[in-house]
Amino acid sequence: MKPPVVASLTALALSTTLAFAWACNRATNNPQELTVAAASDLTAAFEEIGREFEANQKTKVVFVFGSTGMLTRQIENGAPIDL
Repeated sequence: MKPPVVASLTALALSTTLAFAWACNRATNNPQELTVAAASDLTAAFEEIGREFEANQKTKVVFVFGSTGMLTRQIENGAPIDL
């Protein structure tokens, strides 16, 4: 388990990144949804942050969890991932 300060910084970093991706996505694809790829070990934290982001921004966050290698290959092959 991460110390509270590290967990808070991680949450802040993800929230900021989601906000940035949301702003960029508004001008393109679907402004009502963001697709986020992340390593499986981040599932619990990211889903919690995603719920808060959705409530504040009224934008659905769809997570794709998996190994970083698999996610990298999917993105390289054109998977529709925003972040």
